[in-house]
Amino acid sequence: MNNKVDFSNLRFFDEKNRPQAQTANGTTAIHAHGTVFVKTWVDSTTPKMVTISCLLPVFYMPGMGIHLLSMGLLLKGNVQIKGDECTLEFIEAQTGKVKIVALTRLFTAMIYWVNSEVLTGSELTTHKSMHRNNYNLWHR
Repeated sequence: MNNKVDFSNLRFFDEKNRPQAQTANGTTAIHAHGTVFVKTWVDSTTPKMVTISCLLPVFYMPGMGIHLLSMGLLLKGNVQIKGDECTLEFIEAQTGKVKIVALTRLFTAMIYWVNSEVLTGSELTTHKSMHRNNYNLWHR
C-alpha cells in the first residue's frame, strides 16, 4: 500500500532497520506494516458476490503504484487456492467459504486481478469494531 490513510492501524519500522522487499525494478524499503480492510467483489455472479476481508500484515511502501497481494502470506494465513488459467479462488480453509476471487484480463494471462476497494470512513469504523471484538469476547 502506498497511502497511510488506507490502514486501520500502522506501525513504523525504525528508519535504520527497515526490511527490504524485492520488486520488479529492484528492491525498496518497507516503511511500516499494519491492517487494511478491503471490500472485494465478483461482477459475474448473480447476485454480485461481495466480501469484506481484514488483511494483515500489509506493508506500507511509499511510491508503489499498484496494490499487490502476497500469495505466500495468504497461504500462511490458512487460505487454500483453487483455480485454472482464468480464475483463482482464495478459500478459507476452516469454512470452505470463498473469500477472494482473482481473474485474468485481456493480454495479462500471467497476472490475476481482484476487483477491490480499501474501506474508509464509516464502513471502516464498523469493521474495525467488529474485528476488535473477537470470538472469545462474545463466547465466554
